[in-house]
Amino acid sequence: NADLAAQACHQAPQLESLVAGVSSRVQKLERSRGQISKDLADMLSETKQMQQMAGCESKASEEPEDTVPTMRRGIRSKTVPAGSLPQVPEGGPLRSFTAERLCPPPGLALPVPESLSVKTKDIDGVSACRIEWRIDGIKTKFKDCLVRPLVSPQFEAGGLAELRLLVFPNLGDLDGLTMREQKSRYEVRFAEGPLSGSVKFKVVTETGSRLDIKFNLFIGDVVQGPLVHNFADHVMAGFEFSNNWLDSSAAGSLTIGVEVIEVNGVGAEEAAEAASASASVS
Repeated sequence: NADLAAQACHQAPQLESLVAGVSSRVQKLERSRGQISKDLADMLSETKQMQQMAGCESKASEEPEDTVPTMRRGIRSKTVPAGSLPQVPEGGPLRSFTAERLCPPPGLALPVPESLSVKTKDIDGVSACRIEWRIDGIKTKFKDCLVRPLVSPQFEAGGLAELRLLVFPNLGDLDGLTMREQKSRYEVRFAEGPLSGSVKFKVVTETGSRLDIKFNLFIGDVVQGPLVHNFADHVMAGFEFSNNWLDSSAAGSLTIGVEVIEVNGVGAEEAAEAASASASVS
């Protein structure tokens, strides 16, 4: 018995280390799964917006729900009768309306989601681009993002596309806590405060070996920056915000954003105009 006890004591630290490693891997997988689910939801939402803009939503979504089963039962043949096919004039080219409408004219961006607003702001004599992201229902949205960041819709600034903001609420060390315990801690933190964390700016635009962006980040009236970062080296950069975010919220909403001041030493608005002119020429 003494030998067994000694052997158990010897193996206990190793087993504890293995359990901690497995737990860490599980948490990383949960974060990856959450981010993938978020990306898929964003892509579906953007696809729907593009379909609405192009006027090419599927007819099934426009049909009353009670007619869909009837249509499905009625369609049995693998081929469509020739008489029901649209007629194409002989010698006339086939036209693809979807491709034409989905692509915006050169230099014009896709519509901005309602939760985002894009403005021009003068900062130290430079015409900068200010993007405000209004997060409604922060209590629910932050609760659903305990182990992963809350990601903004995609936006454009300074002639650069595929820009996003990521919000990381800080709830302390959550290692070893179950999801129920994590949510319970969040409820207490949201009710009593303070609630703080970090905000990061993500840029994945391919521009070569140099993409120096000078920018500020803000939560409500609290501004941090400016920071100059080469996003060609690392796609994310940001700040810790130690202020109580609940003090900056109003009616369950919180405004977070970025002010893009310069892109590679050129004012953001000037860089956007140059990119638009280049796209028009090409």
